[in-house]
Amino acid sequence: MTVDPDSLRRSFTEDPDKVVPIGLIVRGAPYRMWGLFEMDRHLIGPLNTRDPMNLPGTDSLGRDLLGRVIDGTRVSMPIGLIGVASRARDGAKDGETRA
Repeated sequence: MTVDPDSLRRSFTEDPDKVVPIGLIVRGAPYRMWGLFEMDRHLIGPLNTRDPMNLPGTDSLGRDLLGRVIDGTRVSMPIGLIGVASRARDGAKDGETRA
């Protein structure tokens, strides 16, 4: 990503020739698993820790699409789960009265 010094606009150019090799159970940024164990292994990731990895890709500004999709579902997922739970409760009540 480059930033134009005059307009301060960011521009992202895709490099289709650059291949980022990925692997299973690779070393990456350290984190605490369940708040108990210090770990640095990730299920999937780039073999070179300095390479970026965006499985579903990026938008025109180079922002990760997966993170944006997960962030966008924060509102709609609970609404769907509440609907399913209420229908399950209604079905259980209906089943009790017919038995």
